[in-house]
Amino acid sequence: MVENASWRTGGASSTVTEVSKIYESEGSNLGASSSSTKAIGYVGLMSASDYGYASSGRYNKNLYQYFNSNCISINWLYYGETEWTITPSSNSLWSAITVAKDGGVGFQDLTIESAIRPALYLKSSVYITGGTGTRTNPYTIAIDG
Repeated sequence: MVENASWRTGGASSTVTEVSKIYESEGSNLGASSSSTKAIGYVGLMSASDYGYASSGRYNKNLYQYFNSNCISINWLYYGETEWTITPSSNSLWSAITVAKDGGVGFQDLTIESAIRPALYLKSSVYITGGTGTRTNPYTIAIDG
């Protein structure tokens, strides 16, 4: 049911704040140690731009100001724990973007412990058979064929 996907791993800069620009940098060769802008695999982490776009486009001007309670209340990727994204820093070999408990986004040193939440892409033949997608009533899925 899980698709082998291409994960965008280009680096982001703290001076680039707009979600669409961060998305562009994730697809470019800006990582401090990156010679590649993607990794291929079945499981990865959400990107910083994934988190930014999960607010229905209403709060996409400055990703680093996402701690706004109005923003996190509509962001379906907000979890409430500090967690890593797959987006590295373009300035440092030792930092990447995290989403903080308050919903804010920023760079964190790689030696600091934070949660990880695996992400994956489902094949197009997978469909929802029930549930509402909440913690207490998760989706149930099936596959055609």
